Amino acid sequence: MLLRDLRLRKELRLLNLRNHHLPELRGKKPKKRVSEMSGKLRITRDLPPFLEESKMNVEGTDPIDFFMHLFTQEMIDDIVYNTNLYAFQKGKDKLALTSEELKTFLGINMVMSYVRYPRSRMYWSSETGLRLDLISDAMPVNRFEQIFSYMHFVDNYSLDPENADRFAKVRPVLDALKKTFRSALDPDEFQSVDEMMIPYKGRLTINIYNMSPKNPSPGE
Repeated sequence: MLLRDLRLRKELRLLNLRNHHLPELRGKKPKKRVSEMSGKLRITRDLPPFLEESKMNVEGTDPIDFFMHLFTQEMIDDIVYNTNLYAFQKGKDKLALTSEELKTFLGINMVMSYVRYPRSRMYWSSETGLRLDLISDAMPVNRFEQIFSYMHFVDNYSLDPENADRFAKVRPVLDALKKTFRSALDPDEFQSVDEMMIPYKGRLTINIYNMSPKNPSPGE
């Protein structure tokens, strides 16, 4: 009986508190979030006339055709040369990486970007349900790690110490991929391209451009 009275008093006290604060809560309106990009941003550009020719410039429709258009044989041979050169400079004169091996290596990395494992060796695991035959049957794990450890895109000794480009060691591949991606497709007239910046609180020496009404484009 005593416990029931105590519970009843507690419920009445909570009810009174709710009724007391209810008008105050009803009177408050939720605060509106003010966007940093307030107002309309208008940027005027002189665009060239549209050619009215939209087409795919890749010969063939198989995945390997698209791969070879983006990663040309010249690019593959250049990476093979610089990787073998770096291995030789490090005392590994028997790496003997071939262009076909490099294509397989790049394909494995593409698959890994879709099927994520915490550690690379898990793709070659002997456990059922964990091993990925598409990768493990393509190349032994030791060979994959060996190529990965010596992968290079430029001769380190040819780099200018005064060069301020932080992407100097991958610049040749970046420039080559930029050309092959642009040449793969003649786009339609109307394209919608959007991007979203991901906040990063760590140390980053690379400048990141954030568009705003006061800074509509780089250099303005």
